Amino acid sequence: MEKDMKAVMQKPKEFVKPHIAENFYVCECIDVKRVSDGQYGKRIAFIARILEMEGIELAKVVYDKLTPESGAMGILEGFGVKFVEGLEFDYSDLLGKQAIAVVEDYKYIINGEEKVASTITKFKKIHTEPLKKD
Repeated sequence: MEKDMKAVMQKPKEFVKPHIAENFYVCECIDVKRVSDGQYGKRIAFIARILEMEGIELAKVVYDKLTPESGAMGILEGFGVKFVEGLEFDYSDLLGKQAIAVVEDYKYIINGEEKVASTITKFKKIHTEPLKKD
């Protein structure tokens, strides 16, 4: 073992996991950042502010791969970006853009207690034209 391998013991961070009703919400992309790698490679988090509710920010984490069927491409399409083969895209271009966030519940357990929080399952494009009935 190497000498001087020091570490400081700390309590785990308490992450705020807000819970709001499952619904569709207008949101704004406020941050995009790399997060810890997953089983299949690099991941990226898209953080969105729910505009109808003060102080509510939710994230969608996906693998950092831009292919037509990838989670990252689904998010870009939700914010109005179209897939073009070979096109390079800077995720920071999403900052300030709006979309519809599909928010659903998820359950997790802390110290044996089941809790419920909200997550964004997908982003959908905001339509600026009236929708037509079939």
